[in-house]
Amino acid sequence: MDVLRKADRRVLWWAIAAFVLLWLLGAFWVMHGVEDPLTERAQGIDSFEAVDGATIEFNGRDGYLAVPEGTANAEQIASDIADIRGVRDVEIEVLGAATGQMDEVEEPPTTQALDPEPEEAVVESTPAVFGVTWDEAGATQSGDAPDDLSGAVAALGVASPLTGSDLTVGPAVDPTLSALAPLIGTDLQTGSVDVDDGTVVIRGTAADQAAFDRATEALADVDATVELDIAAPPEDDGALEADSAQTAFDELLALDKIEFVTATSIPTDATETIIDEVAATLTEFPDVSVVITGHTDAQGPEPANQLLSEQRAQAVVDGLVARGIDPARLQASGKGETEPIETNDTPEGRQSNRRVEIDVEENG
Repeated sequence: MDVLRKADRRVLWWAIAAFVLLWLLGAFWVMHGVEDPLTERAQGIDSFEAVDGATIEFNGRDGYLAVPEGTANAEQIASDIADIRGVRDVEIEVLGAATGQMDEVEEPPTTQALDPEPEEAVVESTPAVFGVTWDEAGATQSGDAPDDLSGAVAALGVASPLTGSDLTVGPAVDPTLSALAPLIGTDLQTGSVDVDDGTVVIRGTAADQAAFDRATEALADVDATVELDIAAPPEDDGALEADSAQTAFDELLALDKIEFVTATSIPTDATETIIDEVAATLTEFPDVSVVITGHTDAQGPEPANQLLSEQRAQAVVDGLVARGIDPARLQASGKGETEPIETNDTPEGRQSNRRVEIDVEENG
């Protein structure tokens, strides 16, 4: 009895194994059997036939569509094939023209993220640094000013203002330049204005005190550093000539002393040479007039010394006139013994006191 039951169980297991095997073979046959009909039906779709070089292969019910690169309606073809009864899925592959590789084209997502709003471009600006200087010849500019200050720079006297875009200055610059413009070349004969972004420095020279006061008042309220001064009075050409002539006479007499024969007004030979040089200096400075003064020591009576000093001064004047110097430019004077420069108690002191001086007239 037990032997029979064991035989029945073996038969049952062999039957089950045979059934499973037959089912797997049938499923395999069915799966491969559907590929050919699906391929045939897919190849007959109009959208597929319209694309040269397109191919379709099935692995069971899954299709693999290959299209040439640049096929615009690949998604539509895949959709048409997917609508065939029995087709489960269709993947698209694009055949690369250059490499021959199959590039898979993923279907676009059903939803797309919205692109973020583009950020507004930030325009970089540069602080302007420029300056204008002016004098009798006109105004010149260095550096570029912002475009919107072109008129303000032109008002300063610059014929062709230098300007640039994307340059900035402080808000006080424009009104400061506007306040300065009427002063240039009038109350302020020379000067400069320098702008560094919002910092303004004005320097100028006024013609006189009145012009200085007007310019100071006009610029009192501007937001700038203001440095003004008054022009020095023009140098007197006559005074310059007189100073130069006096220096020449002093240097000449420091080297060589005018001397006379003892107790007379007769110049020595050496003095005649000195008078030649004095005449040459007077010729070099034609607008200069001089006073020639004689001095003596204290030897002898004072009236005699006074007369001798006058005679010696006149002897020098006569010598200059003889050399062509206008007598109107010459004046002789004698001081006698009244203005000694050394003691009269020594021979050396008396020698120093016996002298002739040449002084340029202050109004000469």
